Amino acid sequence: MRHKLLVAVDGKEPTWKVVDYVGSACEGDGSSAVIFHVLPALPPFIEAGESGDSSNMRDRYEAVSGEVAEKMVQAVRDRFLKEGVTAECDVEEDDGNVAEQIVAAAKRHACDTIVVGRPSRSMIGEFFRGSVVEHLLRKPVGCTVWVIE
Repeated sequence: MRHKLLVAVDGKEPTWKVVDYVGSACEGDGSSAVIFHVLPALPPFIEAGESGDSSNMRDRYEAVSGEVAEKMVQAVRDRFLKEGVTAECDVEEDDGNVAEQIVAAAKRHACDTIVVGRPSRSMIGEFFRGSVVEHLLRKPVGCTVWVIE
């Protein structure tokens, strides 16, 4: 079955489980993916500064996080291509609500499925802490959500 998946990745351990799952589930079926990554927000100690040093730190932080994200997203894309899953990439800056950014990206790219990884923590703990996965599962998002452990 052909799917257009939005695969949300952050480079942490669940990312590679998600990539392996999507690759094997969609291998050779003509599915395509949008690899979606949200750049981490600036740490407060950088964000608060007004001085030239803070500005330089902000620029360096943004450059490094952008390079890391680009390499990670490209590695994910390469692994998908080996499994026959075509992929495009979409990287955004954190606007404070990653779950909403994921849903908006899925709509923008006309995806029928959102795929996310869940860190190995208890689901009850996540419901109380309010993780991205929890937000995607609690609110209607207009498409299927696959949560990969």
